[in-house]
Amino acid sequence: MPSAPIAPETNQFPKKCPHCGRKAEGTYAVAAVRGLDAYIGGYAVPVLFDVPVCREAFERRRTAAVVALAVVLVSIVGGAGLAIWFAFHGAWLAAALPAAVAVALAAGGRTGWDAALLDRHILGLSARSVSSSQARLRFSRGEYYEQWAKLNHVKRT
Repeated sequence: MPSAPIAPETNQFPKKCPHCGRKAEGTYAVAAVRGLDAYIGGYAVPVLFDVPVCREAFERRRTAAVVALAVVLVSIVGGAGLAIWFAFHGAWLAAALPAAVAVALAAGGRTGWDAALLDRHILGLSARSVSSSQARLRFSRGEYYEQWAKLNHVKRT
């Protein structure tokens, strides 16, 4: 999977969908996710990239975001509730697994891993914040990457 660092203010995307290669009909805002600095650093507004996408990719990504949010929220609340129920009934070992799942989903969501997985799978690219002034884009399709690299004068890494 090709990737490259880029300064967000100088970034340009080809005017076609990174997922299917069709003509773009709109844009989807891809957020540059953060790593552990989400816990040890201060609050930072995520860097957003307006990626040109086709109507189908836009609708699929938006629907997947709603479904993923619902599943994660139900899993967190359900896992926490199940852990509490097991704990009240003295089954401390059984409470550990649902509690761990709830904590992992809540903590992992803060870094943006869920959005990055959806972006990479549905849109064909994802972004990761490297610093306050730079992000690393990862592309699923080599052909799209080559066109993007020419626009941005980037060498393959």
